[in-house]
Amino acid sequence: MKKILFNCTTNIKGGTVQNSANFIISAMKEGLGYEYYFLVSRAVHNVVKGYIFQVENLFVFDVSPAKSITTRIRIRHLADKINPDLVFTMAGPAYINFNQMHLMGCSNPYILFATAKDILFGRNILEFVIRYVHTRYQMFYIKKADHFLFQTEGSKASFMKKMDRGRGFVVPNSIGFNGETHNSKGTQYCKHKNDILQVLCPFENYPHKGAHIISKLSSHLNKQGIRAHFIVTINDTKDESMDRNTMPGKIGISYIGPQKYFDMPDLYRRSDIVFMPSILEVFSSVCTESLYFKKPLVVANRSFNSDIVGMYASYCDPHSIESCSRAIMKAMSKIQNNVYLGEGKEYILNNYGKYHNRHKAIIEAISEILK
Repeated sequence: MKKILFNCTTNIKGGTVQNSANFIISAMKEGLGYEYYFLVSRAVHNVVKGYIFQVENLFVFDVSPAKSITTRIRIRHLADKINPDLVFTMAGPAYINFNQMHLMGCSNPYILFATAKDILFGRNILEFVIRYVHTRYQMFYIKKADHFLFQTEGSKASFMKKMDRGRGFVVPNSIGFNGETHNSKGTQYCKHKNDILQVLCPFENYPHKGAHIISKLSSHLNKQGIRAHFIVTINDTKDESMDRNTMPGKIGISYIGPQKYFDMPDLYRRSDIVFMPSILEVFSSVCTESLYFKKPLVVANRSFNSDIVGMYASYCDPHSIESCSRAIMKAMSKIQNNVYLGEGKEYILNNYGKYHNRHKAIIEAISEILK
């Protein structure tokens, strides 16, 4: 039986954590003819523990190889000891030049197609330079793999034209939830009143996600007579010049911090619309999740969004508060449109499905490589 070493040691937050956990869960349930070994971050391990599966051949790393040469040495030593037929890194770079055949997942938008204007969004010049240098560093390491896995045809085309070797495979993202919980945790954040719009902003604290525009947008909507409460899944910003209200359940903005994946279904259900002003994505799980939970979605007017959700979103220019405001008002008109929202959910399920389908597609790509 051929061996696959699954590596997700750099995945410490965001959608890649759940994608990694889902791969492990699917591998343990389905197998598909391979013997698996798992090198995981603590964040991924914490998600996996939430399910009932006993995972064998699993090694947990508390420090990412992106930040530790010692971790890199340990991972490479383990890989040489296991000697798998293939190493699969969920979302690169892995920062390790494996001796074995290596399939690298590529979902980093900075590496794939970020422009200078994209990198400047939410950053000053010094931060821009640091991010640019970091991207070049990541590109150096990600190119060390033998083959590459992408989530869209566009990202594959953008990356593979820079390569003179290896094969590229495309497996779209999917709906990552493995059974939706029904917790009541969201009640402390979402306070339903007829005149209060509950706007969920489920993203990580990266500049390109657009958290820095929320305060100005909240004030602008208030001047338009729209009382909006933004629920943002990051910790409170340190920008003291911003006018904000961080008390949960009140009008303004609630910075509720990163949430456990098990709690996200409840937050989706209790919100009125979902707003994600990110100007850099590859295939955001927020798009599929919002439509899956039948919530009007507002996203940046970029092809990486429209290619996924098409007509089932309201589009904005995150550089313009007025544009964001208009898109939110358009989404408000869809809150009670059950036909439209139902069609959106059906569209997502038909086009992307649940995670077990994605796992099978990844294994088909791996089998193709190992022929």
